[in-house]
Amino acid sequence: MRILYDHQIYSLQRWGGISRYHTSLIQYLSREQDVEVMVSVRYSNNELLRSLKGEDSGNHSDYFGLETITGGLSDKIRKNRILREIYKRFKGSRGKVGTPFTRPPAPFSINQKFSVFLLEKGDFDIFHPTYYHPYFLPYLKNKPFVITIHDMIHEVYPEFFGPDPYITAWKRELALRANKIIAVSENTKKDILRFYDVSPDKISVIRHGYDDSLKIKMNTVYGKSSLAPYILFVGKRDLYKNFYFFVMAVSKLLIDREIKLICVGGGKFSSLERHFLSSFGLSKLVKHVEATEEELRHLYENALCFVFPSIYEGFGLPILEAFGNGCATALSNIGVFKEVAGEAALYFEPKDRHSICDAISMISEDETLRRSLIERGKKRVRTYTWEVAAQKTLDVYRSLLTK
Repeated sequence: MRILYDHQIYSLQRWGGISRYHTSLIQYLSREQDVEVMVSVRYSNNELLRSLKGEDSGNHSDYFGLETITGGLSDKIRKNRILREIYKRFKGSRGKVGTPFTRPPAPFSINQKFSVFLLEKGDFDIFHPTYYHPYFLPYLKNKPFVITIHDMIHEVYPEFFGPDPYITAWKRELALRANKIIAVSENTKKDILRFYDVSPDKISVIRHGYDDSLKIKMNTVYGKSSLAPYILFVGKRDLYKNFYFFVMAVSKLLIDREIKLICVGGGKFSSLERHFLSSFGLSKLVKHVEATEEELRHLYENALCFVFPSIYEGFGLPILEAFGNGCATALSNIGVFKEVAGEAALYFEPKDRHSICDAISMISEDETLRRSLIERGKKRVRTYTWEVAAQKTLDVYRSLLTK
């Protein structure tokens, strides 16, 4: 079986949950004896894909067919004036999924042309796009494709986003036309059925996995001495992430107990965010850091707790990261978090300041509670493996080839 993954998420993200999802599937599926994996990427700064490029992948060591733009210019780029200019533009791009498709990162068009070339060549059995752009539909012919839907946030909470003429329409079109849909949680499947007229039988729920095999060498260490005590927030700070309400809820607690809030990912604080933090007297207590995978592991390991105050998520991969790195976890009491974390987390009402503050106070003061949550988290995370997720995904692919 030959599986073709496209370039989209690797053209848009340097880091991120969706690129981790696809990279983990690629990593595990490439170990199958009867499976060949192809990725239609020529140029990317995605660190997860880069880490796999140098990995021993058995008989499939050359399946990527890519050059990674990272620490310097490749020889091919140095010799080509146009590619040099693209590289300069790309190097300054943050490459987030939220980048408008009207102004995508520079390698997007190059990688997309390569994707179209491979699609027209037709030397694959299953196509699995890594995001929602439907550019590939005219080139598929009769080949089946599978789409993974990671959440329905744009549909459930459209008020949290600006006018979006693309993502919601594209996602709907792909959901209706896909041969199979993978949902990352039962909660996501429920929301898909709420908004799309598709059969429940078309949707397979395959949960994320967790492992620590995708490691990148640590360059600097955020040590306990420089940051502790602190609580950890990971990810973007969009409105549905509930970051600002959370900060207001715990502001007095942070000040009174001199606890820091360390924010990883989501970009540096904007001037508006800095003003917001200053208005609560938190400029010295709430910090943003950029962290590699290994640095993030260190931050999880040494935090008082990890907090995830979102009012909506499709899954919540950082929960598994916290569990896997021995970090006590406090979560919003939304359905998907209870589905993922079970009894291994302390829950709070995300729109109740007292509930949030009480939870963080309990978890930061009660060592017995914190140790209990850590042990429950370690036990819970063992039920999530990428090996199982990859095998279930492979079952979905095979079901399409036997029809």
